[in-house]
Amino acid sequence: TALDSQLAAAEAEIVLQQELIDQLGQMIVGKTVELEQSLLDEAAQYEKARLRIRYMAEQGSTSYLGILLSADSFADFLSRYEVINQISSYDARVFDELKGIRLTVETKKKEVEDSKALEEATEIEIAQAKAELETQLTQKNAAMARILEEEAQTQEAYAKMIDEEEALV
Repeated sequence: TALDSQLAAAEAEIVLQQELIDQLGQMIVGKTVELEQSLLDEAAQYEKARLRIRYMAEQGSTSYLGILLSADSFADFLSRYEVINQISSYDARVFDELKGIRLTVETKKKEVEDSKALEEATEIEIAQAKAELETQLTQKNAAMARILEEEAQTQEAYAKMIDEEEALV
């Protein structure tokens, strides 16, 4: 009975671990999809940044200060200042977004790797639990075989004692 309850507990643990592996598998699929989307976002943002850098390189060394100082009037100066400010803000936003997306990609990669590692560790635990279950089952079968053998020997001895008793009577 004790072995049966141990076996039932081990089987229940294996079922729970298998459910955990199934959930981890689903989570890995979801995280992989998120990672792939992040990689696509990163590629798009990288292309934006690359095009912006290329444009700046092709335009030469025109400095923002030179543009401001070439203004014809104070209103022109303010207008140019506002345009330069918008361009600078856009450039900063493009590079900040690229940096943020790259951090997201790294985070998603780590989450996928951690989930896969947990899944592998759980699979190892299941294999160990199954091996232990097999060992317990073997022990149970051996114990049952001993008990049945002892029962047969006891019945044989009992039958022999009855035969001897009947011979005495």
